Amino acid sequence: MAAERSEPVSSRPSLLSLLKYLDPALIDKLKELGAKVEEIYVYESSLPVDAELKGRFFQDLTSGKIDAIVFGSGLSAKNIFKMLSEKAPMETLRDTVNCNVTTVAIGPTTAEALMEMGVKVDVTPEDYLFEKALTALAAHWVCH
Repeated sequence: MAAERSEPVSSRPSLLSLLKYLDPALIDKLKELGAKVEEIYVYESSLPVDAELKGRFFQDLTSGKIDAIVFGSGLSAKNIFKMLSEKAPMETLRDTVNCNVTTVAIGPTTAEALMEMGVKVDVTPEDYLFEKALTALAAHWVCH
């Protein structure tokens, strides 16, 4: 969580590096607070096009070779299930993940997106970083 600052947002320049297709709520809030926001899109999330890779991922998931999935964003979660839905119905995929995979959400927004799709979230780190997510996953496995 960010520390409170006494300096108004409008007195500082704001530059955001963003994932294309990001929920605009953060940008809107900063602008509402008077910030001058410049958006720079540094990467874009898309579905894999390699059919062999997609097929192998699906096979590994359904055969129990995948123990955990770390979701880095709500969009990545939606994209993975969209990709997998080419191979099986969403209900089957959801059941497979919910019963056989430890699901890690990088933060609360990602967790919310997963839960909206009916996917359980086993782990969400206190700090929204991949390193912390992996540490939290390891701690989860030690306790279970």
